[in-house]
Amino acid sequence: NPCEGTYKFLNESDRSRQTNLNKCDATDLDGKWGWFRVSGEAGNALASSLPPWGTCNAGSRAYLVDDHPSYAVGELNLTLCVATENNNCFSRKSLAVMNCGEFYLYDLFMIRSCGSKRWRYCTNGIADDKCSWDKCPNGKLCVLKNNGMQSECVDAPPPGPQPPMMPPSEDPCSPNPCSNGGTCNNDSNPYTCS
Repeated sequence: NPCEGTYKFLNESDRSRQTNLNKCDATDLDGKWGWFRVSGEAGNALASSLPPWGTCNAGSRAYLVDDHPSYAVGELNLTLCVATENNNCFSRKSLAVMNCGEFYLYDLFMIRSCGSKRWRYCTNGIADDKCSWDKCPNGKLCVLKNNGMQSECVDAPPPGPQPPMMPPSEDPCSPNPCSNGGTCNNDSNPYTCS
């Protein structure tokens, strides 16, 4: 399950804002392809509607056409379009996406080399705090819905050891992943909440 393992982050603010057109993910993410989480100033999800020309810091903008999956559905293949200046869906691809609860994961791949057609995965720019731990009552888990625009509280998994939600190279207890004020103990793998 990619939600429980190592994934990488897309967190650059220029993936959602209008800026110059000189970036290309074929270069920026070369050798890093795989599961990614959108976070920080990039937002909380890949763009789910056509990004305007000039955004994402690239001429060709990759965005999802289909709605993001609901929580606990598992891995779904969604339609990804690459828009150019004159074509809203110049290239159509399939992209694996998972809703891990408080974040989405995307199995990113190289769409094409850069050349004269610089392209980039675009993000929504929505604040990455839709699911802060204090938003749900005890025993509930906050999960994203509506393409990262909203969140809701659902029944949490049973108590006990929880899978790491951060890449193993980072401290899995920072920030505290335990719900409802629990204490994180990282002296075991995976960490435990008490």
